[in-house]
Amino acid sequence: MTTKFQVVYWRDIPAQVKVRSGGTRLSRSLGARFQQAIDQAAMIAGKAGSEEYLGEWRTGAWRDREGSADETAEAICAELE
Repeated sequence: MTTKFQVVYWRDIPAQVKVRSGGTRLSRSLGARFQQAIDQAAMIAGKAGSEEYLGEWRTGAWRDREGSADETAEAICAELE
């Protein structure tokens, strides 16, 4: 089974994995260290708590991977960790 996934980033720091397969859609947040890195980078850049902060979020392209939605989400998160 082919599943599609994309990674959500703040600037170049990954934060979340989104997966879709058939009618199944799910997302997994990466570990707390990623959110801490995002928060720290935002404060250094002077973008914490502002519209500029929101403007830095982006999503990668949807990509294909073999496996179920759960398997794909877990595998991609593990690779990014």
